[in-house]
Amino acid sequence: MPLKDVLRTSAKLPISGVVLAGGHSKRFGQDKASYIYKGKQMLDWSLESLSDTSEHFIIANRTYSTDTRIYADIRTNCSDTGCGPMGGLYTALNYAKNDWIALAACDMPNLNPNYWQTLYEQINVHKAKHAVVVQSSDSKLQTLAALYNKRLLPVIEEHLDNQTIALQSLKKYFTIIQTDALRQNTDLTEKLFLNFNYMEDIHSCSTIN
Repeated sequence: MPLKDVLRTSAKLPISGVVLAGGHSKRFGQDKASYIYKGKQMLDWSLESLSDTSEHFIIANRTYSTDTRIYADIRTNCSDTGCGPMGGLYTALNYAKNDWIALAACDMPNLNPNYWQTLYEQINVHKAKHAVVVQSSDSKLQTLAALYNKRLLPVIEEHLDNQTIALQSLKKYFTIIQTDALRQNTDLTEKLFLNFNYMEDIHSCSTIN
């Protein structure tokens, strides 16, 4: 095995892995994070993808059957329904021990450790300072499968004060990576970004690749 591959499989990434599980799952019809998908809670698939990070935890405003530490949102007063993913990111960056975090939605079971390793490498390649976000072939920015830095905290706080809770509003701070730039890793396919908004999405997906 080449030395670089040995290093990739043995060293923990100096980032904090965070699963965001604070949504209300209204479209799904029940709590997505605890839904059993292929023998595991949905959030456990996301946690497993973050197994190579030096720490990992969950952001949620409820308890789950897990040994992983759970932190509740710090900001919940942005709107009637809370502060959304922006509030979750704010909480994650505040609690993280590392400057960089890997933020994963709880409903993306195809994410894997190699994806996060490859994304982490892009920090140095592109001299990223605030965030590393993949743009998939459908032009969607994968903000819930991305890396964020604590430098964003004052910016995020300002957005929350202004009732702005969509992560897309941080776009000018993103270092955007096209999926084509990641193709040298054969398992980094568009299927990585599969997510479940509705129960029908699960019924139409029979395998995890």
